[in-house]
Amino acid sequence: MRTRLLAVMVTALVLALAAPAMADPRADARDRRKAMQPSGGDRVAFVANGETRENLEQVVVNHFGNPDQGQVLIQTWVEPDWTDAEAVDIQAAVQAVKIRRAGAGFAKRIAIRVELYDNDGIAPNFHAGSSTVNTGDVNGTAYVQTPEAGNLTDPSRPCLWFSVAFYSIRWDDNTLSSGRVLVAQGDWVNPICLVTPASDLRAR
Repeated sequence: MRTRLLAVMVTALVLALAAPAMADPRADARDRRKAMQPSGGDRVAFVANGETRENLEQVVVNHFGNPDQGQVLIQTWVEPDWTDAEAVDIQAAVQAVKIRRAGAGFAKRIAIRVELYDNDGIAPNFHAGSSTVNTGDVNGTAYVQTPEAGNLTDPSRPCLWFSVAFYSIRWDDNTLSSGRVLVAQGDWVNPICLVTPASDLRAR
């Protein structure tokens, strides 16, 4: 009896832990934005004014698939700029970090750039691209943003925004890894997206 009860409890715990990972990221983002608006209609300004990193995605790139040959961390996100709990503009960002470990290979230089898209139509729409930045041989990190796509409070503006990051890595054996892409799911930051079904938004 105790064994059966323990099995049931373990199963319930596994399902509870797995549920967040199975959730739709778009629905999760929309729910977080809805939570900012109480039933009375007045927005609660608990989101600090300024920029936030939304839906950050990251990957560790191993040279030849082997961490002992060298590692690089690539991160990308969308970055809304908030004023009085509303996102007024948005941009995409990417960051690269050299990972150095004693006795292991390493990245000599990392070049990165990022692009900003919306996903309100049949196909993604390009909005802005950054310049290409390089860590050089000395710096351990590199960071760059796209120009801002403003006026997000206009109902005609897109709802879902996402970034696409590009990177090239020159390793210590002079091998070049390039042409890889990392995509960060965007966020529903336009206020109209909080109250309008996605099907209606795509039919605008």
